[in-house]
Amino acid sequence: MKKRLSLPLNPHRRSVLAGITAFSIAGILTATGCNNFIKRGQSPDDEDELSQFVDKSPVGPKYISETCGMWGMDYAKIEGIGLVLNLDGTGSAAKPGAYRDHLLDELKTHKDKLDNPRELFESKDTEMVIVRGYVPPGARKGDSFDVEIQMVPNMEGTSLDDGTVFRTRLRRLAQFKGRRLKEGLVVGLAEGAILVDSVFESRQDEANELHGWILGGGETLEYRPLGLNLRTQTYGPKTTTLISRAVNARFTSLTENGREGIAQPKNYKTVNLELPDIYRHNVRRFSEVMANIRYNETSQQRVERLDELGKQMTDPATCAQAALRLEAIGRDAVPTLKRSLTNPDLELRFRAAEALTYCGHSEGLLILKEVAETEPAFRWHAMTALSACEDSDAATYLELLMQSESAETRYGAFRALHTRSPDHPLVYGRKFKDFFLHSVPVESSPMVHFSRSKRPEVVVFGDARVSDDFLYVETGTTIRSAGTGKLKLIHYSKDHGREETVCSTEIGDLIETLANHDFTYGRILKIFRGAKKDETMVARLVVDAIPGNDREYTEDDTVSEESNRYLAESAPEMFRNGSEMEDKRPARVTTDLIDGNLPTAEELQEQKSAWTKMKEFVTGSPSQP
Repeated sequence: MKKRLSLPLNPHRRSVLAGITAFSIAGILTATGCNNFIKRGQSPDDEDELSQFVDKSPVGPKYISETCGMWGMDYAKIEGIGLVLNLDGTGSAAKPGAYRDHLLDELKTHKDKLDNPRELFESKDTEMVIVRGYVPPGARKGDSFDVEIQMVPNMEGTSLDDGTVFRTRLRRLAQFKGRRLKEGLVVGLAEGAILVDSVFESRQDEANELHGWILGGGETLEYRPLGLNLRTQTYGPKTTTLISRAVNARFTSLTENGREGIAQPKNYKTVNLELPDIYRHNVRRFSEVMANIRYNETSQQRVERLDELGKQMTDPATCAQAALRLEAIGRDAVPTLKRSLTNPDLELRFRAAEALTYCGHSEGLLILKEVAETEPAFRWHAMTALSACEDSDAATYLELLMQSESAETRYGAFRALHTRSPDHPLVYGRKFKDFFLHSVPVESSPMVHFSRSKRPEVVVFGDARVSDDFLYVETGTTIRSAGTGKLKLIHYSKDHGREETVCSTEIGDLIETLANHDFTYGRILKIFRGAKKDETMVARLVVDAIPGNDREYTEDDTVSEESNRYLAESAPEMFRNGSEMEDKRPARVTTDLIDGNLPTAEELQEQKSAWTKMKEFVTGSPSQP
């Protein structure tokens, strides 16, 4: 057998082979068209082809809205399948299927609280439901949100009234895949007492008994991020750096390492943002301010623009956008905004005062109070700005607004003050089983307000009472007069038998007595709806006096809540809930950032230039943007 010998290659032969190889590669490149790389820049057409590989950062100043969209501004829908407990024979047995299988798997993880989930499925005191939450933009871990409850298709229950939803995990995705649910990540939890629609609405039918909400019954398990997304491929890392620099010159946040900017470039196209505390309950306002930040601007251009914006602040047609752009400038714009506070036009003063407040100045607080009192179109934005201000005068003005005869102003000021300072003596309440009770002393007419969003709460304004001829009767419960200024409650329960309690005719005292006898929020509201109908309630009864929702006012409500002004902006998050999914965007196109989407990994790969893709292919490793 012959051995094959390995001989060293002759240097002359090696150079010949190298030349042949180079010639062959050149021929391949020529055949495939890659020889165009050699001729780049020799004609205008070739220059256009090369331009796709260049970061064409803007030459002059631009507003962020001209190049970016903002993502994370929607109400994120998350869902789960839950079990309603404590129904009084109005539920139904869970039918076999994907919903039941999913729920059984979920309940098996709660063996410490539920002994036998399968038995519960067969009881008419339980019901299987769809649990749905709408997490607001910018929500932080641990924040609460409203939870929608609706029946699973083809179930036979007749009412969810007075039911309680067992702790339910909520996920981003809950889609069927065969007989199983395709599950996403757990991002929220939900539990609590259901308030069916019939509690709040006069229409009493099966649909209103089988749909409801758990006010504030959801809890977020993660932070909902916000960010900017470049709309075009012609801009790249240099542009995101310029934008981040401009944003951080306007906004900083206090961290363990000191003051830091809120903008951090994530890659060549995306900038992550941290929501400043002052905009936490008005995220839409934050997005509009971000849209109106100008980057790549010289100091001289800034001075000229301030002069032009000052002129626009004197015109009702341009003042709204001018105020946003001045707010986006920040400290340098404060003198211009202060000059507008003396304008005779109410809207011009309001726009300047609102922008000043979000810039951290308190000179416009009195104007915000005036606007909240007199102009319903701007009321919600004025009170939200007051709640965001740390100056003690802001709390004082909200206290004064609670004295108003307007139901919207009164309750809006209460919510704003409670959001700003939950421990404030005027808004600090008492927690009962499934609701909160607050009593606010006012000199204006007495009023009782029941909320339908954020959290179940009763706010009693002033000396609200029921009359001495008040009478309420239902199975197991009688409430009747016990003499002048007194009521007797006779109540039967399984645990305590017959009980008698005497209380005053003050509505706050009556509600406390009912709560101590395990009356729920919904049952208490029904009692007072009946009292109002029978004319035995000596106070106004108002339900959910916030914008965009059905409200119930008494016929003697003498304060108009209507306005002939049109306001393009939607209500701030402080006065909104997750049921408002069809959100109208601001009419001003130049300030509308809410059209960007966070790119997926696949989309980012597609957006890479041909040169980058070729380099990654040759080197075998992805490039870093």
